[in-house]
Amino acid sequence: MEKVSIVVPVYNVEEYLQYSVGSLKQQTYSNIEIILVDDGSTDRSGEICDQYAQEDDRIRVFHVQNGGISYARNNGVRAATADWIMFLDSDDYYDRRTIEYLMGLKDRYSVDLVSTPVIEVRNHKDNDFSGDLNEKSSRKLDRYTALKEMFYGHHVGTHSGGKLYKKEILLQHPYPEGMIYEDLAVAYNNSYSFTLSEKEKIKATDDIKLTEIKSN
Repeated sequence: MEKVSIVVPVYNVEEYLQYSVGSLKQQTYSNIEIILVDDGSTDRSGEICDQYAQEDDRIRVFHVQNGGISYARNNGVRAATADWIMFLDSDDYYDRRTIEYLMGLKDRYSVDLVSTPVIEVRNHKDNDFSGDLNEKSSRKLDRYTALKEMFYGHHVGTHSGGKLYKKEILLQHPYPEGMIYEDLAVAYNNSYSFTLSEKEKIKATDDIKLTEIKSN
């Protein structure tokens, strides 16, 4: 079973960490490391992260000077020990089957990047969602079709969540620091400009259900 690193940028989200980190600790895919990058929080977020690390040896915490979400993500990627990377914003959470399912799609299609849609909710009541994670709705896309899907809002989004990356992609195309809409820039680079091997890059998409939590 290959290892997956999940990078979580953290900044002043003490009330949401129990949901985001909790959803990762409950994943059905067991070979993971959870990298919490405290981006100079001024509330109790950093302290809570340290407590989580003491309770679970899969959790690693890095405290950095405030540099923004891209800076935190890039630091997390460099610190990751796995060849496969996912991101989760600290006010979001995953269905407990998410990582297992994305890794299954990666193996099925032999791809370097897997992407899924997200679902926006306004509460934290349901950590999981009813229904099967059905591979019949998944498909391969060449990089040009994937780019079109991203920018025209179909099944592939530009958001950082719900994606499984080969680490080498993110090292070659890190998140641009000091830029708004940083997800858009990375999505463009990874779908259009990136060439990791002689094969054309492809992406697998599926209707796996990922939840995005929005704070009030």
